[in-house]
Amino acid sequence: MRPRLLDSIFHGQWHALMMVGLLSIVFNLLMLTAPLFMLAVFANVMTSKNLDTLLLLGVAASVALLFQTFVDYLRTRLLVRVGIAIDLALAPTVVEAMVMRAGRDDSADRRGLGDVAEIRRFVTDIGVMSLIDLPFAPLYLLVIWWMHPVLGAVGVAAALGLLVLAVVNDLLTRRPSEVAQAASRRRSVLTDECLAHADVVRSMGMVNAVIERFKTVSMVSLEALQRGAYRAAISRSLVRTLRTGIQVSIYGVGAWLFIQDQLMVGAIVAAAVLLGRALSPLEFVVFAWRSALGLREAHQRLSGLLGAPNLAHRSEPRALKASRRWWSCVVRPRWCLIPIRSC
Repeated sequence: MRPRLLDSIFHGQWHALMMVGLLSIVFNLLMLTAPLFMLAVFANVMTSKNLDTLLLLGVAASVALLFQTFVDYLRTRLLVRVGIAIDLALAPTVVEAMVMRAGRDDSADRRGLGDVAEIRRFVTDIGVMSLIDLPFAPLYLLVIWWMHPVLGAVGVAAALGLLVLAVVNDLLTRRPSEVAQAASRRRSVLTDECLAHADVVRSMGMVNAVIERFKTVSMVSLEALQRGAYRAAISRSLVRTLRTGIQVSIYGVGAWLFIQDQLMVGAIVAAAVLLGRALSPLEFVVFAWRSALGLREAHQRLSGLLGAPNLAHRSEPRALKASRRWWSCVVRPRWCLIPIRSC
């Protein structure tokens, strides 16, 4: 029954996630405002020198940008409410499960609230926005291809290059990160055990031995973190160099096409802006992917923790009721105006 409670809480979020998806579609369509404005200015205003046209385009672009800001604020706030709703629905039941299973030598049980926080952080983290916006990258590349196929080919090559670097970065840093996390967990468990039996440790004169063991575990964690940081620094440097090379390439190819009378100046600038927007989510996709893997592991641990047969079943309706109450608050038309405590 408890794993079903956990799955029901996650499954009940599809209304809010659908709203986030709709807002993301609107947001990414509004991201075309700046490139379209540039194209219109260079194609119409620069040739006709009509100030009325420039003023009209400026007003339309300003309204679109203000609406884009509001939409981005709405979807961010909605995701924050989603994370809080999950925490409110899960945390009391997790605490109950931890109390009922106290005394067992299972470090996964001790991480229950940490797993709830991991889920909340995943929902509210900026990396989730990158995963949401990632499917719209082909839209921007398609618009660049519509401007000119050569520019589109440059954009596709740049996107593939970033994806390759992201995969390489993940392969280089995954193992050190796993070792560092495991050592960090062992250090936390060791600290908790020493504090719980502090009187025994002092009376038996084991303080120095405990400190030495703590240093050993810490060194393993810090050495792994150091290796991962060095490898991640190489990947970040390569990404920055590639981004600079992409900008140089897009302007260089655009200038060549302009000399060949195949492209306008406004299209060059618009293509550079669109390409930057298309490649932006790719830089965060590795970190967001790691967070997604952490979310899956946290879900598995919580499923095992909440599957204890001796838990009181009275908490299940209360948790689900709290979750639904928060969702009704989130999806109301006035949800963006009311404080959190009013839910």
